[in-house]
Amino acid sequence: MLSSLESRGPRQKAIMPQWRKYPLHALTFAAGYDIVTRSTYDFHGLKRGNAPWALFQFTLEGQGMLTWQGRTEPMLPGQAMLLYLPHDHRYWLEPDQSWTFFYICLQGSEIMRAWQQAIHTLGPRVALNNRSPVRHAAMRLCQDVLDDRIDSPWELSSRSYDLAMKLLALAQQSEQSQQAGNRQRLPAVERAIHYAREHLKEELDVDALARVAGLSRHHFSRLFAASEGMGPGEYLARLRLRQAVRLLQTTDMAIKNIAADCGFSDANYFSKAFRKAYGLSPQSLRSRAADR
Repeated sequence: MLSSLESRGPRQKAIMPQWRKYPLHALTFAAGYDIVTRSTYDFHGLKRGNAPWALFQFTLEGQGMLTWQGRTEPMLPGQAMLLYLPHDHRYWLEPDQSWTFFYICLQGSEIMRAWQQAIHTLGPRVALNNRSPVRHAAMRLCQDVLDDRIDSPWELSSRSYDLAMKLLALAQQSEQSQQAGNRQRLPAVERAIHYAREHLKEELDVDALARVAGLSRHHFSRLFAASEGMGPGEYLARLRLRQAVRLLQTTDMAIKNIAADCGFSDANYFSKAFRKAYGLSPQSLRSRAADR
């Protein structure tokens, strides 16, 4: 399938505009295969319109660069870039580099839900090996779009939804693997995490968690990062935001009360942190959940 993509060189395909008018919750609206060598290749997630959509872009050769939540890392061969828009991110090609990839652009409420959940669990850079169902489904979908093998918007919607569900399945597997690994945590780290989950309403910080762990702040932070792949401050922030998402989707609590319930003393700061993490406001997330 890869050789078929490569054999005809760079190309792209936009789906027939009338297909996008159907009330479908998952739909691919463009796909392509590209070899980028120009340093003018540079996209910012807040400068591509206000309509919500999602991107799957898989690196085949070379590398691009991605900045997400203040961190800049390369997109390497075998890695998929998962993005949703509008969102504050940037991806580009550095001078004297090249980047070969295939991509799929998708839209619909189920697509946005799946992409946001997957990114929250997996991050925007996901390694997919040759046996990955996500990689296989994405490459096949891209190829069939480019070759006009899909005859109806209903089939295209089904294929798009299938890719989203395979992505969610991968995210679930990752969570289960992480939970299994969590059972092997050092007792000090486990104590701190358990305490954080039970006391999200309180004004917790890294010093407080270090005291619960019975360690110095420096030693605790080092052990925590080695165990969880991120610092305790970032982990605590993610816990609070995940709880906020649950409350927004499952309760009718006022947003200011959700902010307080999740440990944010300032509702405005909560809204800013939420938008930075998810690319939309708490009220927008609640509205989208209500529409489904």
